[in-house]
Amino acid sequence: MDAGIGREANLHWLTANKHNHLVVSRKKNRDIDMAQTSVIQSAGGHQIHLQGRPANIPQKSNSPVGWSKRAVKDQSINESFRKNYAEKLKKISEGLAKPGFTKKRGAVNQRIGRLREKCKRVSAHYQIDLKVDEATGPVTRMTWDYQPQPASKQTHPGV
Repeated sequence: MDAGIGREANLHWLTANKHNHLVVSRKKNRDIDMAQTSVIQSAGGHQIHLQGRPANIPQKSNSPVGWSKRAVKDQSINESFRKNYAEKLKKISEGLAKPGFTKKRGAVNQRIGRLREKCKRVSAHYQIDLKVDEATGPVTRMTWDYQPQPASKQTHPGV
């Protein structure tokens, strides 16, 4: 069942009328301990991780929290986005050593900001540092480091 109609009143009605149902969680919590989940096989042979429901939910089943096929797809998408973002950062960094490219701190920050806006899904996971020549003012070097944020699609693919 879609999360949009999975409100508590609707769940009580379904339970009262003896309808079996599975509802997608409305919460975006990805901070799940996969060691605490149980694993079952789907009809297609894929692993599905199940987590027990809280006692206040009027349903007797478990809630799926992730499955192997989606995790593989999410990892592939994440890797593609990371590669694309890193290539664009490298292009900005290489431009700092070439004549004719923007080296002013404000302009370089603006380019990085525009890139972050275009690549929102991965940009939050990167720490970018600029080295500025204090005497003359231009940016001389740019470094970046990938640091995945906890409880995100980067750390919990398929959830």
